[in-house]
Amino acid sequence: MALPIAKNYPFQKPKPAPHPLIPLLLTTLAGICLFVTFLGPATYEIHGFQVGISLKPALEGQTIVELPPLGTLSARTHATPLEITVILKSVNPDIFNHPSTFTVKAFQDIFFPAAREALKRFVLRQLLVATLGAALLTWLILRSSIKRLAFAAAAGLFLMLAVLVLTRYSYSYDAFRQAEFQGAMAAAPQVLDLTGKTLDKLAELRSKTTLVTANLQSLSGRIGRLDLLNAPGTGSTKLLLVADTHNNPLGIDLIHALAKHFNVDAVLDAGDLTDYGSLLETEMVKSLRELDIPYVFAAGNHDSPAVMNFVRQLPRGHVLEGKVITIAGIKILGMPDPWAYRPIPGTGNYFQDQIQQLEEALSRNKSKPDILLVHNPQVAEKFAGRVPVLASGHTHRPEIKKIGPSLLVNPGTTGAAGIRGLQASQEVPYSASIFYFTPGASGKNPELTAIDMIKYEPLSGRITVERQVID
Repeated sequence: MALPIAKNYPFQKPKPAPHPLIPLLLTTLAGICLFVTFLGPATYEIHGFQVGISLKPALEGQTIVELPPLGTLSARTHATPLEITVILKSVNPDIFNHPSTFTVKAFQDIFFPAAREALKRFVLRQLLVATLGAALLTWLILRSSIKRLAFAAAAGLFLMLAVLVLTRYSYSYDAFRQAEFQGAMAAAPQVLDLTGKTLDKLAELRSKTTLVTANLQSLSGRIGRLDLLNAPGTGSTKLLLVADTHNNPLGIDLIHALAKHFNVDAVLDAGDLTDYGSLLETEMVKSLRELDIPYVFAAGNHDSPAVMNFVRQLPRGHVLEGKVITIAGIKILGMPDPWAYRPIPGTGNYFQDQIQQLEEALSRNKSKPDILLVHNPQVAEKFAGRVPVLASGHTHRPEIKKIGPSLLVNPGTTGAAGIRGLQASQEVPYSASIFYFTPGASGKNPELTAIDMIKYEPLSGRITVERQVID
């Protein structure tokens, strides 16, 4: 009987067991990623801005900034595999209506320390969440001993700290120069380029404006001799009428130059000193504080209560609010445009409410005013025949219009329509008017005897003055 032949099988070594630290480290890393991603996000109030910050693992280090509803911008900012997302959730509008001591520098002095404090709290939160995530996931999956759980927690803290430190030291803010834009912000590169060109144009215009305003003194002397027979008398009261400056600093320069070299007694502003009515914009026109003559203001539809408060804080500032005031012997009635209020008061028929309030002011006043100063010419026209001089703005077009016994005067735009004017294809001139009032006979109101309409074209450096003598 044949016996089975034994076969020789090659010797097979058993597979080596994985090192016990490997599953522990993998679980620790998974715990860090999960907990930082889902429990790490936080929201902070930073001086009126509600900002959300979050982290999550990524193939490349980038920062995403979300600005709803404008869109997002993203940039590769650091070397670590971490995506940082910053979301602007809301803005408290009261930060733009801060007391008059508010300045851009003061805002920076408050905002940046608050932002650094919020960032510190966020970093501490990530370290705590990473430590907790590493330990908890290790316990749930591996059911490890207390010693291993302590190791996982320490490893989670160390790894998260290492990633944050490397992110900090490899972070480049210059990367935002090559940022990618999505949503409405996709037009940002073109807007930034346009803004740069606008600022260059503004600098060019300012240099030319300096040359022109330096010659205004001799110009004002020549203007006084335009019509020797009908020139305003030496005892005239001169009022500079401006409107629609739209926070253009060149317009403010022109106001200063005209007020000084024509030796006016006061400045009347028919509104739209700013574009959006924020105190940030008043930083552009803060040199009005240097005026040493009265500055009388009737707020326009682009202004706000904050802007009116800024004017009240001027050393010689006066805000017209439905009462007759006397400046340099001239009685002036006026009030803000209804759209300057936030929210708009009244019945809903805003201009009719404004006209009604002015009617009541006229009826209360024993002697009629010499000038009605409002922003909208349609409101001013309602008082033709009742007030001799009706001064307004809003249209950006210089105009002298006779309506019965009254004159409607619009100086145009003293700020050349603001930034919109700088970006326009055709040059928008800067314009203003000067009223000449002579004292009336005994018991009578002063009389308007002449108006100078001044137009300045900065690109050519040309100033034209047209005097209209009032019969």
